[in-house]
Amino acid sequence: MKKFILKIFFISFLSFQNLFTQNNNQNESNIQNWVKNYPSHFIKGFEHGFLKDNKPIYFLSTSILIISLSRYDKDISNKFKDKPFLSKDLSNVADNYGKTFGWGYFAGVGFITFESLIGKNKFDEYFFKIERVAESIIMTQMFTQMLKTTIFRERPNQKDNHSFPSGHTSSTFALASSLNGLYGIKVGLPAYIFATAVGLQRISSNSHYLSDVISGAVIGIFVGNGFTDVHSIIKNNNKEVNISPNFNSENKTYGLQIRFDF
Repeated sequence: MKKFILKIFFISFLSFQNLFTQNNNQNESNIQNWVKNYPSHFIKGFEHGFLKDNKPIYFLSTSILIISLSRYDKDISNKFKDKPFLSKDLSNVADNYGKTFGWGYFAGVGFITFESLIGKNKFDEYFFKIERVAESIIMTQMFTQMLKTTIFRERPNQKDNHSFPSGHTSSTFALASSLNGLYGIKVGLPAYIFATAVGLQRISSNSHYLSDVISGAVIGIFVGNGFTDVHSIIKNNNKEVNISPNFNSENKTYGLQIRFDF
């Protein structure tokens, strides 16, 4: 499955690359501007994810809920310690989907590439779709690894002290949230289902506690939604109104032609 997904991803990516090489100079200029402005853009993703509007209240509420549920961590872990509730095959699929460089991320990028090819997107449109997914996962992992290395919670299987939060879960929920923001529930729902399966696998395999998994999901969703908000604002700000003179040869009348570019 993973090899098949990788082949599709690279073939579609190369095909899409051929479509925008003709505008190479313009693309280079756009990339230079992107590099220059990206640090502030990345910070805005954090702000919209955790600090804007009612986000702090939502995050605090979910944090309190997670702390409340953590009292059941040991009981749930002990219950499934020797009897995983997921089959071995399903567990392997979910694990390979969500792990670092797992097939789930290549599938997500491959889908975006195919959709952009079919929709005949410009390079900028395609690039910003990939950017939204990549930056969501990167920021999510930054938070995840920071918490792992400061909290030092021991895993249920006692393999190491990097249990909180679940990295598999946080990244797959960031991916799902990004895809949902790009394409709506038709794509977002399947992605969320896969992410939930990954979270369940982490509990079933005794790799994480319940609170580790829920915390990872919350981080991924907040970050993904934050960058979705930022890109929505950018898209709205890039709307253009073009006004030009117009002559109707049939009626021999003059006027103004107004065009809205969205």
